[in-house]
Amino acid sequence: MRVTGCAGSGKTMLALEQARRWHSRQERRVLFVCFNRRLQQHLRELEKDSGISFWTFHSLCVHLARRAKVTLSEYAPGEAPQSYFDDELPTALIDAAGELGPQFDALVVDEAQDLETHWLTALTSTLGDETEDPMWLFMDDNQNIYGQELELPGQFAEFELTWNCRNTQAIHREVAKLYRGEVEPEAIGPEGRTPELHLVSDHVACVAGVLERLVAEEGVPQKDIVILSSHALARSDFASGKLGPYTLTGDQTKAKGIRFSSIRAFKGLESPVVILTELEDLDDRPATSSSTSGCRERATTA
Repeated sequence: MRVTGCAGSGKTMLALEQARRWHSRQERRVLFVCFNRRLQQHLRELEKDSGISFWTFHSLCVHLARRAKVTLSEYAPGEAPQSYFDDELPTALIDAAGELGPQFDALVVDEAQDLETHWLTALTSTLGDETEDPMWLFMDDNQNIYGQELELPGQFAEFELTWNCRNTQAIHREVAKLYRGEVEPEAIGPEGRTPELHLVSDHVACVAGVLERLVAEEGVPQKDIVILSSHALARSDFASGKLGPYTLTGDQTKAKGIRFSSIRAFKGLESPVVILTELEDLDDRPATSSSTSGCRERATTA
């Protein structure tokens, strides 16, 4: 069975559940691919006893290339050209699969809109049967923030995921203003509190005030809050890491302090309370608040 989908809220949960079923019920070697290192780490910790292999696309390329002793270019951290990620690593994955032989029996890709066509070809080269082994892809064009172009091969059945299981209805209504698509998404969660909008010139002072109200007055645990910015912590106005009595941390695994992340780096993760700041550098590219999914499915069952 081969499945592709347009992903939205709740798609990671569906992808993970399918991976669990393939591994536990059918004893398949399951590869789960995502494009966020923090999400990969979170899923590995969450499913550490499951037997599922969790990788980001590029970390899988490097891992198998090194196992197969495929030569890779050496670059200092942060200095590799884009061609290294776009072309060299996918080619190395194909070479490694040819050297090592089949590594997996099933493939799940979350955020598949971030794939290029030849990257998907590289991933399928790791399967035992590239044409028959089950593959599920979850994607959402509204979340294609990298502008990738993925052309899917035939024999896939497409399904639309129309329920937003992740957000409150109040948040859904706000974000849906930027949604673009033929399917009308529906929020099925609770109403929730109305999102707050603050138009300010001093981001730091405003966020400090919001934190004080949430933590000191409303009793929200610090671990339930994340601050998301268009910048990473070190390049933001919050680089000092202190907001009054509160410590900001870029480490999403730490239990102490208020988590801080760029919006892109937090993609796929979640938090009970989200504070968005420093949004002036973002473009007005559409976003989505609900789920659509597509599947290409063979006659066999999953």
